[in-house]
Amino acid sequence: MIDGKDILTCIGLGIDAMLMVGFYRWYRTSNRRAREVKEAETVIVDNLIIERLKDTEGNCLPYVCVEGEVNPVGQPLKSQFKDGTTGVLQKISLVEHKSKRTQGIWSDVKNLIREKLEQVPFVLKQPDRVSKNDYFYRHSTDGHMVHIMEPTQAEFIMDDLTTTYDHLEVNQSSPLERGIDRLFGDVTKGYHEQEQMLLTDTMLLGIGSLVYEDGKIKLKPPLSGSAYILTKLSKSEVVKSYQTSAFWAKIFLSVTVIIGGGLLVYIIWKKFSIFQEKRRQQIMSDEIREARLKRLTEQRNETSSYEGSANPCVVCLSDQREILLRPCRHLCLCSNCFIALPAPRKCPVCRQDIKEYDPVYTP
Repeated sequence: MIDGKDILTCIGLGIDAMLMVGFYRWYRTSNRRAREVKEAETVIVDNLIIERLKDTEGNCLPYVCVEGEVNPVGQPLKSQFKDGTTGVLQKISLVEHKSKRTQGIWSDVKNLIREKLEQVPFVLKQPDRVSKNDYFYRHSTDGHMVHIMEPTQAEFIMDDLTTTYDHLEVNQSSPLERGIDRLFGDVTKGYHEQEQMLLTDTMLLGIGSLVYEDGKIKLKPPLSGSAYILTKLSKSEVVKSYQTSAFWAKIFLSVTVIIGGGLLVYIIWKKFSIFQEKRRQQIMSDEIREARLKRLTEQRNETSSYEGSANPCVVCLSDQREILLRPCRHLCLCSNCFIALPAPRKCPVCRQDIKEYDPVYTP
């Protein structure tokens, strides 16, 4: 029969196994990405790279690094809060900050009221190739620049946006309104509005698949499933970021392996202990049967009925007491009743666990 503790142990082992798989995948992915970024070739976008792309199968370099300054293709996005600030990605969010009471405990809650993400096509241009005052630098659609495809799908980019506006407006309410809000357990503290942008002329590192299509060099998410990255960090910093992630994943994986191993050892030990106890009980029962059969054989010419005995068994109240229980040392059971005791066997007099027994012959 499975008890509640066994069920909880099995559930714990199952949860630990799922966490172990998750942490292992995290470690393997982070470690692989650190290696791939470290081994990725850093290329300079010039006429030579165009010729190289044309000579490759599919006009593609599967995984490379490129650097350049962010420049929009067409009109850039303008900041809604800061004059003269332009960019190619713009994220505006409005968050409500509240305090809520749940079962007598107050906690802070954030509710996203509005979030808007806008983008315009942009390129990475080589800053050292032409002057920023050159008309070609600002308006050319080919040459020494890389068109960035699907930028919002890239890793790191949303964390590298520059905050151009950050304002918390505290909720202005009367004492009566605040009192009513506290009575109902729902107090609005204020509203946090923030604008973040990927500004023009920002130096950016792009890591992905470099292709030559329609007379343009484009950076796309790799078809191999490798990380697509746009970031202000350097290549070595990106590698270190993945290595740090892999390190923590390895720590968590080790903890779950230790916990899972401990639970598994406990389950095996418990099952083995139950098996040993059943085996011991079976041996005890077999010994009692053999001793009883031997005694009955020796007393074949005598009466075999113990009915009316001066020392009847406390369970059946008919057969003679034959088993001395240990460690409590109560002589209270006949052999048949001892064998019939349910596991775990306990003394019917004091309810202690029966560890051993001694057959006793009473003339």
